[in-house]
Amino acid sequence: MVEDLNARGISIHFHKENLTFTNSEDSIKKLMFQLLGSFAEFERSLIRERQREGIAKAKQAGKYKGRKKTIDNRSIIEAMSKDGASYRKTAKALNISLSTVQRVMKEHQYLKN
Repeated sequence: MVEDLNARGISIHFHKENLTFTNSEDSIKKLMFQLLGSFAEFERSLIRERQREGIAKAKQAGKYKGRKKTIDNRSIIEAMSKDGASYRKTAKALNISLSTVQRVMKEHQYLKN
């Protein structure tokens, strides 16, 4: 993204790091930018790993159960079994997302087979 902006003649300035990236071919600045990106990616992966570990630990302790369902699967299946009910119409009628209807119906079809 920064390279695209630089190609258009726009300079980018990172205040915290006091770095400015322009359209120039400065190898040191390019290296610094790539290092910043690598560290940011590394830090994000550490955060995600800690988050997964924390959730697993909370689940084992019985403290993390996820979000409560707003509607049970049976209601969705019954609404879909009505004449001419489409996924979109069912989702709208039950005030839930289309992906929820699709997921429930996929699970239902899997269990039927």
